[in-house]
Amino acid sequence: MQSITFGQGRDWWVPGRVFDRLLRSAEQSGRASGDTLRWLRVAEANYGLDVSTIEPASAADLVATLRDVARRDLAGLANVAPTDGEDGMYRSSLEKLLELTNAT
Repeated sequence: MQSITFGQGRDWWVPGRVFDRLLRSAEQSGRASGDTLRWLRVAEANYGLDVSTIEPASAADLVATLRDVARRDLAGLANVAPTDGEDGMYRSSLEKLLELTNAT
């Protein structure tokens, strides 16, 4: 399991394969800066990251990137039901990510 904490009570917990898919998508999108990719790799290596522990500008860019990638990937999963295997789990996880980061 991997987690990203976006504030008190706002923890995004996902299986490693979901996090890996999001990381690959962020890399391939060209949207993620080197700093954002570095923080995503830190999260991957440590099985989690608390966004409040990083510099505010970097944290804001990280959250914006995650939201952008999630929205883009969700558009491609529009016809996938939450119960449809790996794609369904990924879709549900991205929806939860957007919900948790809505107030960020």
